[in-house]
Amino acid sequence: MTVYFDRAGEGYLLEDERGVREVEIQALVTDVSGDVWSRRDNARTASGLPRIGQPHRKHTQCLLAEKRVDPGTSTQDFLVTLRYVRPDTDGGGTAPLDRSQPFGPVKWSGGTQVSQEKTVRDASGRLMILTYYGKPVLPFVNYDTSEVSTVQLSGFYRGASLLEADVEVSLLALTAERWERDNPERKAAGFANLTNAVPWRGYGARQVLTTSMSWDPDADGGYVVRYAFLYARRGWRFEGRIRVEGLVPLDAVLGNGLGAWDIYQTTSFAQWRL
Repeated sequence: MTVYFDRAGEGYLLEDERGVREVEIQALVTDVSGDVWSRRDNARTASGLPRIGQPHRKHTQCLLAEKRVDPGTSTQDFLVTLRYVRPDTDGGGTAPLDRSQPFGPVKWSGGTQVSQEKTVRDASGRLMILTYYGKPVLPFVNYDTSEVSTVQLSGFYRGASLLEADVEVSLLALTAERWERDNPERKAAGFANLTNAVPWRGYGARQVLTTSMSWDPDADGGYVVRYAFLYARRGWRFEGRIRVEGLVPLDAVLGNGLGAWDIYQTTSFAQWRL
């Protein structure tokens, strides 16, 4: 295939108080290969044509927003109209970003989700302990008559119990989306189940977990890539407690009855340049 610019017409140029805002040029693509169903698409992606999002060679503030392919004078020739738009204009609302770089800008989105975990502490961080001292009055069931009565034990009883409660924990799901030039498949293979080794985007170390990475090819040879993260205020370390006769000892402390472990590998999130 051969590409000739401005052979079939000069197109047009629009200008406002800020300079050139829109440019249209035409290119003639000849000797397009393929069958009748694929030639038009082959002409659109001809190697001599710019890609969507690339700047105009002279008016660099205008980016390529559209390609229109029309039949030429023969079945193997096509006229490709290239429309460049300055992104800050009304007509540039749908203009792609500059794809001459490896990455486009990042668009962040997110939302909250709820998980459930167990806790032995209240909202102030204090252990939830019930104590009792007295002569217990207990229910007594007569299994012959099915009647329920009470009985008071003769001796005094002193006891304490550490309570464990189910608590709803709010997690923040974050998604970063951007255009990338290179296929992200290899990068995605090692993305999930990592935590941030150092503070990142205002979140503390080991508070953000990578969960998934997905991508879709676009029509111009690049990829729309999405990075998914999950933030937990308490972090992603695993905490374990020893139990004695089913109860957690009240004097258990970190290193003696209580333990915490990193179950996810840490890495520098700066590697993804988000």
